[in-house]
Amino acid sequence: MTDRISRRALQTAQRAAKWRSRMSADATEICLVRHGETSWNLEGRMQGQLQPGPSLTPDGMRQAEAVARHLAGSSYSAIYCSDLLRAVQTAACIAAATDLPVFQEAQLRERHLGCCQGLTFEEIARTAPAAMDQLRSPSPDVQIDGGGESRAELQARAQRVLIQLAARHRGERILCITHGGFLHCCYSVATGTTYPGKNLNGALNTVLVEGSSCALVEWGQMGHLQDVHLDARGFGGGASDG
Repeated sequence: MTDRISRRALQTAQRAAKWRSRMSADATEICLVRHGETSWNLEGRMQGQLQPGPSLTPDGMRQAEAVARHLAGSSYSAIYCSDLLRAVQTAACIAAATDLPVFQEAQLRERHLGCCQGLTFEEIARTAPAAMDQLRSPSPDVQIDGGGESRAELQARAQRVLIQLAARHRGERILCITHGGFLHCCYSVATGTTYPGKNLNGALNTVLVEGSSCALVEWGQMGHLQDVHLDARGFGGGASDG
């Protein structure tokens, strides 16, 4: 199993390097940041797109502040964030350290999880077993009862907004504050494969986008959180547990 994962990681890295080599100076570097920890992350509760959603915990604020310190002085042009509270709060911390403008973008929201939103896995299994099956379905086209998105719909949304933002900021570097499920789809857009792990709270992930092409630069960077001992935390961040 370990050898297979290692081979897959090597193949993904080689493919990403090939795609990056085809990019020009007009490519846009997009650093995608997962929001800080929330109380619902601690409870194992599905957040989805509930408005305004849970706020950051004290540790979540520390994660956001650590991201902000790491990015201070970097040459980014703007911050875009999901309009859900946890992303807005994370973006505000980063903006305070970087003096960058923040623009809320609804397309950066987490996957809509339908009737699963606000519930734990145990509650979903007890009250909405059909929705649990839909949430766990291997098919990318399965929607979740209650208006939930399929993974294919989420991935199409992720690709669309990356292309739109890159066209708006050709040759620049921008920050996007978003969510775990959304980030999984960004990885798939950039690599053509599925990320094998989770994207933890406060992780940094970078892609290059030019036209309709997207290439991976780095993924799941957590070193900036080591000093605050918050580099291995975060419920969610998987493909099906937003």
